[in-house]
Amino acid sequence: MLLVLRQGEILFYVSKSYAYRLSQTIKQAELLKGLPSAKYAAFNSYKQNDPRPECLEGTRVEILRQIQDWGEDRSGKYIFWLSGMAGTGKSTIAHTVAHRFSEKGLLGASFFFSRGREDLRSAAKLFTTLAVQLADALPGLKAHVCNAITKRGDIGGQALRDQWRRLILEPLRMLEENLPPLSSLVPSSSLVVVIDALDECEGGRDIQEILGLLTEAKDLSMVRIRVFITSRPEIPISLGFNNMSQIVHHDEILHSIPRSLIKRDISIFLRHELVTIREKHGIGGDWPDEEDIQKLIRRADRLFIYAATACRFLYNSAFPKKRLSEMLKVKSISHSSTKELDEMYKLVLRQSIARGSDEDTEYLAILFKQIVGSIIILSDMLSAAALAELLKLSPSQKEDMQEMLKHLGSVLNVPDDETSPLQLFHLSFRDFLLNKTRCQDPLLDKGGCTDPQLWVNEEATHSDLFARCLDLMKGHLRKDMCDLQQPGVLASELEYNKVESCLPPAVQYACRYWVAHLQGAKIGLYDDDVVHKFLQKHFLHWLEALSLMRKTSEGVLAITSLESIITAKENPGFHAFIYDAKRFTLHSRTIIEEAPLQIYSSALIFAPEMSVIRGQFKDQIPDWIRRLPKVQKEWNSLEQTLEGHSDWVRSVVFSPDGSKLASGSNDGTVRVWNIATGQVERTLEGHSGEVYSVVFSPDGSKLASGSDDKTVRVWNAATGQVERTLEGHSGLGRKRGVLT
Repeated sequence: MLLVLRQGEILFYVSKSYAYRLSQTIKQAELLKGLPSAKYAAFNSYKQNDPRPECLEGTRVEILRQIQDWGEDRSGKYIFWLSGMAGTGKSTIAHTVAHRFSEKGLLGASFFFSRGREDLRSAAKLFTTLAVQLADALPGLKAHVCNAITKRGDIGGQALRDQWRRLILEPLRMLEENLPPLSSLVPSSSLVVVIDALDECEGGRDIQEILGLLTEAKDLSMVRIRVFITSRPEIPISLGFNNMSQIVHHDEILHSIPRSLIKRDISIFLRHELVTIREKHGIGGDWPDEEDIQKLIRRADRLFIYAATACRFLYNSAFPKKRLSEMLKVKSISHSSTKELDEMYKLVLRQSIARGSDEDTEYLAILFKQIVGSIIILSDMLSAAALAELLKLSPSQKEDMQEMLKHLGSVLNVPDDETSPLQLFHLSFRDFLLNKTRCQDPLLDKGGCTDPQLWVNEEATHSDLFARCLDLMKGHLRKDMCDLQQPGVLASELEYNKVESCLPPAVQYACRYWVAHLQGAKIGLYDDDVVHKFLQKHFLHWLEALSLMRKTSEGVLAITSLESIITAKENPGFHAFIYDAKRFTLHSRTIIEEAPLQIYSSALIFAPEMSVIRGQFKDQIPDWIRRLPKVQKEWNSLEQTLEGHSDWVRSVVFSPDGSKLASGSNDGTVRVWNIATGQVERTLEGHSGEVYSVVFSPDGSKLASGSDDKTVRVWNAATGQVERTLEGHSGLGRKRGVLT
């Protein structure tokens, strides 16, 4: 027995076995907590003022029953793909499916992609997030996932293929091997994984790789996994499914469901919401009449987003009767499939912008483009407070912004808390505002203006945001901005609150995305321009900020992007600076990532004597460094050192486009590296012997490797999957370079 004490006082007795289990549970929880995961990915994650929508009772009956039957069938097709055009209700169905399977104990995990959130629009945290959820859903799986994390501490930063296999597929197989067939830890039915809005995941190659990897779980026998996916029918996704066997997946096209069923469901939804609107505004039960309801149903056609936007508009209006009348009188001149939705968005915006004199309308239109235009262009979501800081709004403009946002509650989620992020209810609103033809509105065009006041000029908005980012960084960035004082302080030791206090959300956004906005604005770079001067003063401060945020790799990519814009012949000074900045960052990347203030000591003093960055910032070297080490005069030919193999490297080859490098090693693996960042993108495993040769196909789509196991393997370069294993060699095996 063990005694648990507190300041000499005996609290309780526990057995050694219980104490051990408790310590293991705590250790596992810490390991899972340390795995990078997307905060708001799960269907039931809490988001203020943003309740997860679910299908109204009595709607979507047939499709929900079909999905439920598929999910509970242990012998059916492994993947269910529900596709549909924008606004047809895919995400609402996905939320409902996830909730219902969760109630039955059959939900393994869920991930809802969102283009508006950085960690929800990238594939980087998909498999790590699913692994954490699956470990909770299957208690027996947790130990195997934690073992994988322990063995590979950097698994969260490794390639998608490695994350999938190490954190999910292999632990599931190990769980099967260690459990008896009738174990209570294995669900009697399948476990369902829900992935919503896959089309909002950036990167067509990542999407196709995800789909290819998911099919690898089809051979699990005891722990049967089913994957439910929703998306628009976009090309990368369609290609991914086309590469699968029809035996593996089932497809359902949402907008091809019989019109009569969609009409019924929209009718049920509208009637339910109109009751809520009547109750809120104290309107009699005879409003609206049946004729008006039928008009609304016809206008919605197949788009649930129209019905939902219309109801939010009426609910938020002080005069719902008047607004409904206006809504039904509008005649569309468009013949597109979105014509009714476009007219709905125009009506919403008229109520927000056209509220007074022509001068007021013009002012509000400008403010609308500045605020809402920024919201739809931002690379990541910001709160109202952070957006106001980024845009440098005056106190009166902040008040006007809040007033405007109140009138946009039917298209924007506007939290009561100014520190919670603003976001679109649906991407179709962004599509509408960026399309000059769709958002033209004669009622808002004054004095024969040829530029529609609703239209958001994407390039001009990027330009404004770029300028705001630059101004914000100039005002905040400085040496040792978090007052660390000691160069040995590690970024991993810093509390998030301390970083946020010295780098507010708007400043962090500016540091991460100013180059993206510069590119979006299509701005050229020249010697001694604003960007050149900014970097000459703040380059090291910017790197320090990125290190504090644990985003150094983003800095490498940003510098590479700048290098691709500027020309050496016409702008030699700036080009030399950027080239040297890239060499400086790659050379010292490891130490910069770990300890931010090492930028000013070890990174600077070990840079070559003639380094542009060293010369520009020599006054930043700490005074306590009395004697500088002897270093090379110029940058040598070594750009990066790539580490990761556990044995000799036998072969290396560049991809045809020069963006990747593949290496074959005595450790039996092939690694594919990202040349820009030096990170491992994939580790290809399968050979049972040393790998002596690797080569890309001319188009870069395939990778072949030759091994001491007397086989040649042909890999899909995008997914890392083995496409062929070529056997037949029988002689001249090699063992550590010796012929046998």
